[in-house]
Amino acid sequence: MARSSIALASTRKFVVVCTASLQGMKTVAPLLFAMALPSVALAQQTEPSRNLDGAFYVGLNLGELPWGGSFKPGLEVGYHFNDLVYVGATYQIADDIRRDGSSFNASGIGLGDPVDSHESVGGRFLIHTRLRPHRHSPFLSVGLVGNGEDTETSSYADGTTVVQTRPRGVRPSLGLGYDFTFDNGLALNVLWSGWVFDIPSPTVQIRGGSRTKDEEEALRQKVNDNFRDSITNAYHVFALGAGYTF
Repeated sequence: MARSSIALASTRKFVVVCTASLQGMKTVAPLLFAMALPSVALAQQTEPSRNLDGAFYVGLNLGELPWGGSFKPGLEVGYHFNDLVYVGATYQIADDIRRDGSSFNASGIGLGDPVDSHESVGGRFLIHTRLRPHRHSPFLSVGLVGNGEDTETSSYADGTTVVQTRPRGVRPSLGLGYDFTFDNGLALNVLWSGWVFDIPSPTVQIRGGSRTKDEEEALRQKVNDNFRDSITNAYHVFALGAGYTF
């Protein structure tokens, strides 16, 4: 009976994590869909003439969607064993990002939208293998991801300042992406890969505002829960890239 209860609890936890993961992927899914549509049409006509067997790849990528005013630029190098198997490594440099009202961490703790929110993001790396069943299909990314320390500082209208710091860490990675290589060697790609099963708790500092000790502790717990409920706080790499295959 005890074993059945443990198994049921584990199953429920797995379903909750998977659901959260799918919700978090809603930012990446439209990009994958948009990039896949033209390639599906092309695949119905003919295979591209360029052979990826033994080809190298060098490219640049962005870890943030550029219309938000931040970029988090990175570099990727890799090798195509064939059309279906690729190994590569990407590194994105540290960056300072202004979040303000778009911050999930700052807006979801019950203090309203922040009047100011900015984040210092540590460097990120991903070493992975990409696997796909067909030249034109999305790929599965499996590998190892590492993120430096991230610190977000948010200020609110009532004088409260909340500082959330996620420690540096390394985890296994699992994700999805899409890559298309043109006949001239130009390649466009998008990827999200990370580890959603172990989102860390942040170190939380609360300054200012008028709260009792119990109220401050309740706010600290709410900040922690809100942080761990967001897939964007998992150790991960998002990359929107372009490069050359040769």
